[in-house]
Amino acid sequence: MDFDKFCKKNQIGTYKMNPDTKNVSLHFSPIELKKLFKLNGVIKAQKGGFVFGKNHDEGGIKIIEPYFGKKEYYVSIEMEGNEYLTDFTKNENILNEFKLINKDYKPKWREEIEIPKKCKIIDTTKLETQCILIEQTPRMIINCYATNKHLEKIISLDSKKGFLSYLLKL
Repeated sequence: MDFDKFCKKNQIGTYKMNPDTKNVSLHFSPIELKKLFKLNGVIKAQKGGFVFGKNHDEGGIKIIEPYFGKKEYYVSIEMEGNEYLTDFTKNENILNEFKLINKDYKPKWREEIEIPKKCKIIDTTKLETQCILIEQTPRMIINCYATNKHLEKIISLDSKKGFLSYLLKL
């Protein structure tokens, strides 16, 4: 089901405008987010991974994250199936590697992909509406083409986490 229709039908969320960017997005209280989980409308993706789900033309997969400075969550962006959502990292070298990989892009590109057994999977296809909760940033969404072309390298970089090296710098 379309995410906006799903939320409206179940009386979840409120549209709000960001005063800085003037972008309007759907916001949720912690209670509404719990309701979204109970209705099978969202899954957590704490570790990242290869994402199964709708492409942008089919409505995509909404990403919900904490709205900083407030006790609420909001739809921050949309991704699509066959993209890779990286794990949380503050390691600049790893983030730069992901950015470099993500520059390899072909719009509307779709092709079958062989997924290695060691690859983490995020499957949104069994949800009532396709939505992922992430609670830590920064993360990156690697486009479909780059994911297919560089999946082994993405998995390797993503497994390094980078968080330990961040802590060691403190």
